Amino acid sequence: MNNLDQLFPGLSNSVYLNTPAMGLIPQNVYNYKKDILDLHLQHPTRYFENYDSQLNQVTNYLKRLLRVKTGNIAFTPNFSFGFHGVLSGISPNSKIMFIENDYPSITLAVKKWDFQFREIALKADIEETIFKAFKKEQPDVFIFSVIQYLNGLKLNASFIKNLKQIFPQTLFIADGTQFCGTESFNFEESGIDILGVSAYKWLHAGWGSAFFVFRKGLEMRVQPKTIGSNAVNKESSLQAIALHKKLEPGHLDLMQLGSLAPALETLFEIGEEKIYKKIEKISRTAKSAFAELNLLENQIIRQSTSSPIFNLQIDTRNLAYLKNQNIICAQRGQGIRIGFHYYNSIKDLNYLLKALKNLPY
Repeated sequence: MNNLDQLFPGLSNSVYLNTPAMGLIPQNVYNYKKDILDLHLQHPTRYFENYDSQLNQVTNYLKRLLRVKTGNIAFTPNFSFGFHGVLSGISPNSKIMFIENDYPSITLAVKKWDFQFREIALKADIEETIFKAFKKEQPDVFIFSVIQYLNGLKLNASFIKNLKQIFPQTLFIADGTQFCGTESFNFEESGIDILGVSAYKWLHAGWGSAFFVFRKGLEMRVQPKTIGSNAVNKESSLQAIALHKKLEPGHLDLMQLGSLAPALETLFEIGEEKIYKKIEKISRTAKSAFAELNLLENQIIRQSTSSPIFNLQIDTRNLAYLKNQNIICAQRGQGIRIGFHYYNSIKDLNYLLKALKNLPY
C-alpha cells in the first residue's frame, strides 16, 4: 500500500474521511471510464462486442469478493432503483420490519409501497431489541442496513446468521452499501436472502454502479414487476426469465457498471485481508481515541465491534472549520460523520484528533 497517493490522486489535496458519502475512485477506474468512452466514440463495433464479456468479468469478480457460489447477481444503477424492483415483487400483504432511521432509500420506499410495517428503535441493545420484536411478531420480511449510515452501528454477522436460523421463513433483505468492502463477507453463509449494494462508496467504482445478489429458490416469494428487452435475454416465456434478470429491464451502462472490474482488481491486487486488517486496525484505534474524548454515542461505545464509520458528537457548526483544515467529512443528524477506508492512515487520524482538540464551537 505504499503507492496509494498515486493510485488515489485526490489524497494529495486533503485528509479524505468522506467515504460513507462517496468513495474516491482509483486511477485505473478513471482510465477505464476514459477508455470505454474512447472505444464507444471511435470503435462502436468493438464496444458492443466487449459488452457481455466485460459484465461477465464483473460478475465473476463479485462472486469472488462475496463468496457467492449458487446465488445470482443483477446489476442496477443504484441501490434505490433495484430495491424498488425487489419491493414490487413482494406480496402486498407482507409484514415488514425495519430499523428506525435506517437509510431513507429503505424506510421511504417501504412506506411508499403501503406495506404493513414495524419500525425497530435504534437503541444501544439493537440486536436484543430486534430479537424480541421477532419473537413477538415474526415478520414476513426483515430489511436492514448491515451498517447504519448515520452513526456506523453494525449488526454482527453471527447475529444475522443465527436470527435467520431461528426464523427461516422470514425473508432477509440487506443493504450492504456501507459494509461491503470493509471486511470479509461470505454471502452463502450469511443468512441474507437478498443483498443490495451501491458500489460508489467502499468499493470505489464511481456513481451509477450497483448490484443485487439473490439466494437461489426465491422465485415464488419475490416476483418483480419490472421487465424489458434486456431481461428477456432470448428466453421463450415470461416464466423462464430468472428472478435476478427482472431487475435488469433495459440496457446496462458498461462505463459505469464495468468500472467495478478495475475497482475490484485494485482490491484483489493489494490483498483483501491486508485491506480489511488495515480498516479494522484504524477503526479500533479511532474508536478508542474518540471515546476518550467523549465524542461518541453510548450505543457505539458499548458495541464490542467497530465499523469504520463514526458520527462525532460535536457542534455541526464545526464542519466549516474542519473543511478549512482540509478534512473532508459531512454533517449527518446531530453530528459530523467520518469514515476510514484503506487509503486512510493513522497519520490522517492523528491530524483529525489534533483538529478536534481545537474546535471553535
